[in-house]
Amino acid sequence: MIMKAIQNPTFASQLPGKPLHARPYASDTGTSQRVSVKVEEGETDDIPDSIKRSFRERKSLKEELERQRDDNDRLRAELFGSRKETADAISRLDGVKESTKKSLESASRRLAELNDELASLRSQSNECFAFAEQARSALPDISDLRSTLKESSAST
Repeated sequence: MIMKAIQNPTFASQLPGKPLHARPYASDTGTSQRVSVKVEEGETDDIPDSIKRSFRERKSLKEELERQRDDNDRLRAELFGSRKETADAISRLDGVKESTKKSLESASRRLAELNDELASLRSQSNECFAFAEQARSALPDISDLRSTLKESSAST
């Protein structure tokens, strides 16, 4: 049927669906032939040139596909590296966060101890100052007592 359509253009126009495009075919002798086929009104297409063009397009598409695959592989490697770096950074950050937390807890405990010591020292200081104040306030009384003792020992 294809042979009939190629040899008889009016038969090809009677076929339903899309118009037939010329395709290479093997002759009875087994060698390919160069055939010109009427594609549209007044236009001819040389099949081997279209095949060459198709092969060139296919080759360039394969090269482009290979470049895209290489780009994808490179991007996947970068993504994997970025994910690994991110995971490492998160791990280091967690370590820093944990050590900072421990350090802050230690500093907080030490600060509480220092506050307790300061409160204790204030209490002791207040007791000492109270005793010193009592001693100062008793000094005039002691002076009076001394003078009274001197007078009584002199009179005896």
